[in-house]
This record gives sequence, C-alpha cells and structure tokens, in this order.
Amino acid sequence: MSPKCKNKTVLLVADVYESFPKLVKFQKQEWESKSSILFLHDTIQNLGYSVKIIEPQLSKHDFLLELQKVISQPYNQSNTVLFNLVEGFNSRNREGYIPAIAEFLGISHTGSDAYAQNISLDKYLTKQIAKQINIPTAHSLLLDSNTILQGPKLRFPLFIKPNGEGSSLGIKHDNIVGNTASLKKKAKELLKKYDDLLLEEYLPGTDLTVGIIGNSGRFRATKVASVYCPNNVIYGEFIKGKGDMPEVLKFDISPKIEKEIQEYSICLCEKIGVSGYARVDWKCDSFGKPYFLELNLTPGLSYYYSSFPICYQHPYGTYSQMIDEILDLARKEFKIHPRFSYGKIKKNS
Repeated sequence: MSPKCKNKTVLLVADVYESFPKLVKFQKQEWESKSSILFLHDTIQNLGYSVKIIEPQLSKHDFLLELQKVISQPYNQSNTVLFNLVEGFNSRNREGYIPAIAEFLGISHTGSDAYAQNISLDKYLTKQIAKQINIPTAHSLLLDSNTILQGPKLRFPLFIKPNGEGSSLGIKHDNIVGNTASLKKKAKELLKKYDDLLLEEYLPGTDLTVGIIGNSGRFRATKVASVYCPNNVIYGEFIKGKGDMPEVLKFDISPKIEKEIQEYSICLCEKIGVSGYARVDWKCDSFGKPYFLELNLTPGLSYYYSSFPICYQHPYGTYSQMIDEILDLARKEFKIHPRFSYGKIKKNS
C-alpha cells in the first residue's frame, strides 16, 4: 500500500447503465457500464484505498448516509475523495451535481467544479469562449423552438446536433444537412427531444481527440489521436456503445498540428478553469486544418471502450497510473483551492 493512500477512502459515485433497464437509451447513454465501474473499483482498491461504489439514484438515503459519515468527523472529511461519475440526464446542471455537493460540504472530488462542468456541457457557449482566445472553431448558431440567435451567416452543408449532450447523442447520418428543407426537418425532429441545438458549418475531415491532465498552471496534454470509425460511418450515437470500442484511435498526425492542438487545448482549459482531467475533441476541414469541436470534463474512463484512457497511455502510463493521478490531483486541489474554504468551516470558527 502506498503511504499516500493509507487510511484514505474513495466513494465511487456513479450512474451505472444496467441499473435502470426501463430508462430509454438516450437518457443513460453517457453512464458507464457495470463492468467498467467494477474494473475501476478494483483499480482504486489495488492502489491501496478503501473504496465503495455508491449509486445515488438507487438509494438517495444510502448516499446521504455516507456523506453524513464523512462530514461528521474532521479526519474522514480530509481523507475522503468523491470519484465523480454521475452524468444524470435532461438537465444543464447534471454534470455539476456531485462537484457542487462536494464543494458545499467540504469534501474532495475528482474533476472540475460545477461551474466549469456547466460551461463545457453548453457546446455553443464553450465555442464562444474558444473564439475569444483565438482558437479556431467552425461558424455556428444556437437554435431553439422559438428563434435562431444572432451569429454569422452559415454555408451549407451544415451539421446539427443537441447543444447540451455528450456521447454523440442525437447524432446520425442525417445530421449533415445540405439545404434549408433538410435543416428544418431535422431541427423539428431533434427539438422534440432536446431544448436547444447547435448548428455549425460541416467539417468533412478527420475527428481528433486529446486528453488533458493536471490542475491550473500545470496542465499536460497527451498525444493527439485520430478517430477512425468502421466503414467511414459518422462518429455518432450508434458507434458509441457499452460492450466494446468499434472506433480505432491512431496517433498519426503531424508534429506541427499535434503541438497546435495541444497548446490550444491547454489554453482553453486554463480559460474555463478545468481541474483534474478533460478530453478535448477537434475535427479537420477538407484541407486538414483542425477546428475545436467540444470540451468534455467528465469523459468516459472505461477500460473497455473509452478514448481518454487510451490517450493517457500515450505517453503517460497505465490505466492504474491514470486513476492514481486523477485521485492525487483531486486531493491537491482540495488542499489549496479557495473554493473549498466555505465547506471547510467548522462550528465555532
């Protein structure tokens, strides 16, 4: 057992895909599989931590009881980490649930705070922030059921997708629209399920992804991976599953473009105030120029089907080393970041 893990507890707080079989697929597409959670549990345990899996929506009572145990003793409070894998659904606040609870109670948690999580879940807003710091991103508009917000005039073909979803939810072949009639038809279909949509000029080139690890001022980027889908199908919700990983990652881009993507991705993480780890997705135009696509602050960590762990291995280490670093970054953030100071207040302070 590592000395840094001795007498320390990890509460693995997660939404598990198989636990709610009656939910429709799109509601739980971003949730991790049971096998992935069990593998992560064993990895954390093998690092020397005491670890317990908690599914808040299976039993809110048990979740609150565990939190009560933590905050009732100062020693427990300073030696517990909430490993956040809660995704929720149908809310723009969903990826900030656990960070907000942890910060309020004065408990360490993995990943970014609720504010950064909420920003990153809004793809349009994140793209506007990227533009402010001169990161290239495709021209875009935000659509809802009533209006199209102001923005540049867009050129067909266009790509339309949900503005606040991950795991390629709502993305199929017909999300590429070539005329106004196709756009109106697809927008009408998607707005029945999602509150707002992102419309952007379509980029026909390669999908790229890069992992970011670290806290503010000390971020590191993994190598940049090209994402290849079987039979050149679109990288959508039918590609991303819970059994395996049909897409292939290849680390085959030029050093010049890789450095550009890494530097831009780190700049964006600094601007938004990311903590711990993130995945930044890019896409190339027909000339091979990369454009920022989206930022994911709760990327999948499955050993079986997630891209972030594969990127981390190039060049930083094993799956176990990745989880160890994520937990270490959470503890460091908890010790020094002022956002936890309110939650750490003691009675009679």
